Amino acid sequence: MKGIIYTELLEFLETNHGYKFANDLIAQSNDPENGAYSSFGYYDDQNLYNLLDTLSDLTNTPKDALLLKFGYHLFHRLAETHPKLIESYNNLFDLLSSLDNTIHVSVNKIYPDTITPRFIVKERTNHKLVMIYKSSRNLVNLAEGLIKGCAAFYGENISIVVNNNDKNSYLFEIFVKSR
Repeated sequence: MKGIIYTELLEFLETNHGYKFANDLIAQSNDPENGAYSSFGYYDDQNLYNLLDTLSDLTNTPKDALLLKFGYHLFHRLAETHPKLIESYNNLFDLLSSLDNTIHVSVNKIYPDTITPRFIVKERTNHKLVMIYKSSRNLVNLAEGLIKGCAAFYGENISIVVNNNDKNSYLFEIFVKSR
């Protein structure tokens, strides 16, 4: 997994729980990198799962809820670090509709070893977007948090229904209540 996920997770922990908490979490999770992640590096997915397991234990918060909060935070950090990319879209649906064909293509050109999730748009109207999320990492709650962060960025009030299609695939139905 791309290192930016790890660096932003550690930033998220420090912001929400403090530097000492983040260091204690790294130690308790037996993180093989000892928290020394580079946003440009690639790391074993298991490192993230171990950090999340430990975080869940320490905060007594389900991993799904943690991933939602982290995804929301992550979108806003990506918007800060890549403003021209984000601002080139007018709304949530425009950005989500371009993930597979534009954004992830660009990511894969810059970082050819990156394995990005798939977001396949099945239906789009002014107030509804149906898409399939496919990923072997099964971080569906992270994806949902990113979507919610994106909606907040564009000032859109949304609701999301997520249904499991199969082992590595989820159907997202996103409804915009107001724009």
